[in-house]
Amino acid sequence: MSLRNRSSATILDLFLSYLVIISLKYVLDCFRLKMVKSEYKHETFANKVAKLRVEVSHPTEPDGSIVFGYVWAKTVKCINPACGAEIPLIRQTWLAKKASRKIAYKIIPRGNEIDFEIREGKEIDFDPERGTVARAKVVCSCCNSGLS
Repeated sequence: MSLRNRSSATILDLFLSYLVIISLKYVLDCFRLKMVKSEYKHETFANKVAKLRVEVSHPTEPDGSIVFGYVWAKTVKCINPACGAEIPLIRQTWLAKKASRKIAYKIIPRGNEIDFEIREGKEIDFDPERGTVARAKVVCSCCNSGLS
């Protein structure tokens, strides 16, 4: 199958390309399953498949921990010329807020950059209800400058 120009591609050509990609993905998944089967003989097939899916979609950090989610936020640049930090627009920092389990992330300013640490239970020594945005006013975590 050769395509002389992009407009000559038919629906059948696109469908056949899709089938080739799906087949290749299936072959690679089977190969991965065989590798997992040889490494973990004591695990069930369902555990192997689940582990493969987690490894593919959730990367492992250098310390061995598994990333299972991301917090996404829009950012604005601080108007203070001496600062210029990228401020995440977040209203609160709770990740879990139940009576039995409380988890929040702490905003930690480091120079002109902002880092985060996850705190759990009694380690929460800040107010997770307070983020960087409240009533359309933004406060920079690095220099405490206000934007509106």
